[in-house]
Amino acid sequence: MQLEAWETFDVFTLARLTDGRPLQTVALALLRKRGLVARLGLPEERLRSFLGDVESAYHEHNPYHNSLHAADVTQVRGAGDGRAGRRWGWWWLQQSRGSGG
Repeated sequence: MQLEAWETFDVFTLARLTDGRPLQTVALALLRKRGLVARLGLPEERLRSFLGDVESAYHEHNPYHNSLHAADVTQVRGAGDGRAGRRWGWWWLQQSRGSGG
């Protein structure tokens, strides 16, 4: 399953493969892929715990605004960032480090 292939990414399969933790999985994978875990010195176990808490706060019985929807939106956003680079989401990190244009 390719994280940045928004056209073929299947969030339902990911939810099954991750025992109902698609948001935690997608968010952590994108933060790693963008190098933000390392660059910001984020302790990965604490980050994983935080993302798990965020995911648990979603009401699973809400048919739309649930962690599955959040994971899907996060993945689509990450896929867009992967193709567009600075134009989209992570440019602020480069700007704050003084390496953005």
